[in-house]
Amino acid sequence: MKNITAFFLVLAISFSCQSEKDFTDEVNNYVQAFNSRNITDYVNFLIPAEYGNNEEYKTNLVEAYNRILEGDERKLSNVQIIHFVKKEDQTQLLFSADHGNSSTFFIGRTDSDNILKFSTLFSSNMRIDQITQKIPELDTSFYDLIEPGWENVIRFKAGERIPDLEWISISGKEIKTREISDQIIVLNFWHTTCAPCIKEIPELNQLVTKYPKVNFVAPISDIDVDYLKDKFLTKYNFNYDVVIVNGNDYNVYSFPKHIVIKDSKVVEIIDGYSEGNISKLEMAILEDI
Repeated sequence: MKNITAFFLVLAISFSCQSEKDFTDEVNNYVQAFNSRNITDYVNFLIPAEYGNNEEYKTNLVEAYNRILEGDERKLSNVQIIHFVKKEDQTQLLFSADHGNSSTFFIGRTDSDNILKFSTLFSSNMRIDQITQKIPELDTSFYDLIEPGWENVIRFKAGERIPDLEWISISGKEIKTREISDQIIVLNFWHTTCAPCIKEIPELNQLVTKYPKVNFVAPISDIDVDYLKDKFLTKYNFNYDVVIVNGNDYNVYSFPKHIVIKDSKVVEIIDGYSEGNISKLEMAILEDI
């Protein structure tokens, strides 16, 4: 806590120069609530998007955090302000901190009453798109600080064109999307540690057999190649092309995720596994054949 004390003095000076209000107390109370595990107070300091903009959900969120943090004695320390923006009538701040032996960061923004509210703690590898889902009004000047090179990340959005993508499958097949742009491409982002991803393999294999003119590609990142080839794929059979990619190149952070592409444009994005989602995937294929 000794580093935080020094930080608050600097922060107060910074605020006095840049804002009509000193938010030191709010920051201090947020940190204190977390470190003392006063979860009710901690949740009260959060931006409404954290509990779905529904006050009734606050109780559920408090219960969830009490379970998550049970036995976790890590404290926030060495809190520092990284960035400060006054955007129209809203103040936005980016904080870094130590969370035990790990690094974390969180964002503060004022509400309509000029009260500072905060995000939950983010891991250092959090993607900017994940954050803007909760804080869509976040100033773009924060983006490079949170995710350097974010503008070069490949984003899949319905109705938008994809860049030319090239992969080499683990079987050595060269795949270039520009050469099959007139065909349907289904990207299945997955991972070996994702149980729903594994569960859907047989069903995707059936779709591959059923629609031979559709190009099914399964990108996977952060995987040991030898394990994938010699252990996993000898147990689970894929009838479609598995490619190893750099996960940082793609704005995909939940699995499984299915991207249906036709004429180089995204026509459908389907998140997660369920029988309904498999049916939805097939319908998307049928609509574009």
